[in-house]
Amino acid sequence: LTPAQFQALRDRVDIDFAPDNAPFTAPDADVNLTVFLKNTPKLLVKIFEINALNFFLTQKRELNTDLNLDGLVAHTERTHTFDATAGTSPFRRASRVFDFPELKGKRGVWMIEFIGGGKSSRALVRKGQWHLLQQSGRSHPRCAHFPPAR
Repeated sequence: LTPAQFQALRDRVDIDFAPDNAPFTAPDADVNLTVFLKNTPKLLVKIFEINALNFFLTQKRELNTDLNLDGLVAHTERTHTFDATAGTSPFRRASRVFDFPELKGKRGVWMIEFIGGGKSSRALVRKGQWHLLQQSGRSHPRCAHFPPAR
């Protein structure tokens, strides 16, 4: 590595989510996220409760992490500090698990934002989900017991 590349690697800030974090969570399940951190001695975690129905009705699209949170007040806000002398190297990412007990037993959608070292990353947490159990409409011709009405 050149000295500039070495310095860039040393100074780079990472806040990345582990690929094995669950995309959907049951309402009664614990919510926890595994995050890989590098060069983030202080981390701010904000939890925003999102009204997914209102978002869908106004935007006509599915909710994702590109939601503009400016002007919204966080439901919960926590600051985590990590001791720099605990053996964390500026060249290695550390895996940390964050628990969110305030979301246990609730249904809904929350945006969780991790901010540290001038970088932010977001996770969209869905607790519970609607599924279509029955759909009305014309039956399949092979399953019909009677001829179609004319």
